[in-house]
Amino acid sequence: MSVLYLGYYHPRYLNVLCEWAAVLRRCGCTVVERYPNRYYKESIVRELGQRHEVITYFGHGRPGAWSAYRGITIEDWRQGHRLAQNRIVLSFSCYSLDSMNGCGLGQALLSGSLAECVLGYRGRVTYEDNLRCFMRVMGAISATKARDYGSVVKAIVGHDILPAQVLMRERD
Repeated sequence: MSVLYLGYYHPRYLNVLCEWAAVLRRCGCTVVERYPNRYYKESIVRELGQRHEVITYFGHGRPGAWSAYRGITIEDWRQGHRLAQNRIVLSFSCYSLDSMNGCGLGQALLSGSLAECVLGYRGRVTYEDNLRCFMRVMGAISATKARDYGSVVKAIVGHDILPAQVLMRERD
């Protein structure tokens, strides 16, 4: 399973991501790390179009966008526009399910077939709650050995992830 890790440029986010990247690699995952201290937004947009089953962002957000990389919006996702069969997006950031224009990032990813499953928050979340949710989800994923889409979704949905919510795309 291929996992893309993205994060806000601050040690409290990047250090945690680096530690969990090592854990997931030991579980057999391919982990691609793209952090703002080394990669520009254009590189991230290209990477979103690659075949990653799980895309994880840990950091600050605003309605309709992730704050890192000068803001990753739904338009940036559409540029890569790979249809995402069985793609999971884990958005550990404030407002990832909120919108200023009527459709939040999570809903836009699902309705645009850019993700099958999105985890995120409505409104603000404290760093402590965000970190606790991140740790629970990553622990659940690593416990399943992240074998496939179904096992990862079960791991996410089967754990206490409050205050986060999980949205799933309705299949035709």
